[in-house]
Amino acid sequence: MSESAVLVSSADLQEVPVQNTDSQCEIFAVEPEFPPQLPPLIELLTSKVEDEFKPCLATALFAPLAVHMSGYTYRYLDNKARQCVFESVTIAPSGVGKSLLDDPIEAIIADIKEETDRLNREEEEWKQTCKSLPRNAPRLDRPVGERQVLPANATNPTLVKRILDANGKFLYTRTSELALLTKMCGTSGVSEVVRLAFDCAPYGQARVGEDGVNGEAPLRWMFNASSTIAQARNFFGKGEFANGAGSRIMVSTIRREPDAGIPFQGDYDEQFMSELQVYIQRLLQAKGEIGDARITESIKRLYEKTEERIKIASPDIQQALRPLLNRAYIIAMSKAIVLYVAHDGEWNSVMEDFVEWSLNYDLHCKMTFFGDQVIREMQAEYEAAQACAKPAKTNLLSSLPSIFTREELVKLHILAGCDASKARKRATDNIAQWKKRGKITEGDGGTYHKVG
Repeated sequence: MSESAVLVSSADLQEVPVQNTDSQCEIFAVEPEFPPQLPPLIELLTSKVEDEFKPCLATALFAPLAVHMSGYTYRYLDNKARQCVFESVTIAPSGVGKSLLDDPIEAIIADIKEETDRLNREEEEWKQTCKSLPRNAPRLDRPVGERQVLPANATNPTLVKRILDANGKFLYTRTSELALLTKMCGTSGVSEVVRLAFDCAPYGQARVGEDGVNGEAPLRWMFNASSTIAQARNFFGKGEFANGAGSRIMVSTIRREPDAGIPFQGDYDEQFMSELQVYIQRLLQAKGEIGDARITESIKRLYEKTEERIKIASPDIQQALRPLLNRAYIIAMSKAIVLYVAHDGEWNSVMEDFVEWSLNYDLHCKMTFFGDQVIREMQAEYEAAQACAKPAKTNLLSSLPSIFTREELVKLHILAGCDASKARKRATDNIAQWKKRGKITEGDGGTYHKVG
């Protein structure tokens, strides 16, 4: 594998070697160059960190930005209405400087965190008041409000309660380790919650008790997480790409040598916050259906370029990568929508180039850290699907009456998903094989008779 594919120090790679199979290493092995020109919002948010932290931060900032948006949809390439959902993990060795993401993310979510803290204080005061009341005193109503920032150690009932209270707004969580999300996700498991959240699918719970949290609502939740390489491989190594969770989570890293010294970070001062608030206010005002033909055309070009790029791989590898790519295109368009709204309806080649870089960077990180696993799991899934799709000839014969015609057999193939031409060819092959094996005989008038 080329040196350009190495994301972390050589010492760390000796301990946890990068996975990258020969069959796909030429596709996403080279880390894409960070764009020299950035959209103004990305330029602002990455301006306070050193260059080696910019790719990671440029990936991580989309979740806290998009949590400000609600009451809107956009149309994806398949014409399905979606919302922008980002689930992000930064994978890098311990001590490399992952905490440098904290300050810019805190700056982005400062407004919603302030509101969440205020509502939390009100609820705590309500609890203390309730405790001080006599048992037979009338119960006070619990304070209501949209607390969007949810700590990683929150319980699953708390997650459900916050969803029900959110009135269509997104929840946001930032955690130092992926494993810390286990408590919040409860018996569903982190993997299932990740999959449901990506599509804003219904989520909730039913409890018999009077005080239990009951209800169901679209799961609108995004997160930023950090992880060491070994812990990430432990989390993703449990079939997370085959079940779809791995392809929904964006992956970034920090490429920094151990002897590089203490990383410098600038001040997120009043001027920075003032400039940032202009973009935040635009995100907060996003309503209705958002879209622009220029964005759609950009994503179509990105799709075509990527599809052309993977043609160097064998057909089975291309098929194995398909689920990964399909969701990468959705994430790319979601990023385009966030940039479009934040820049007050502007769309240009700088934004298009950034979105293209972002897609390639995410795929590069995934294939670098999990290449063998991705190919192995996806190939197994594809082969299983192919096996299910192939008509079982004995079962097909049993589906026919004791005396049948060729046209009846053709119809069965068409119902199974074949076009008319392929259905006729398969019917001809079936009849030839069944006659050869003595399972049918040919009758009069183009009929066939089962034997036995």
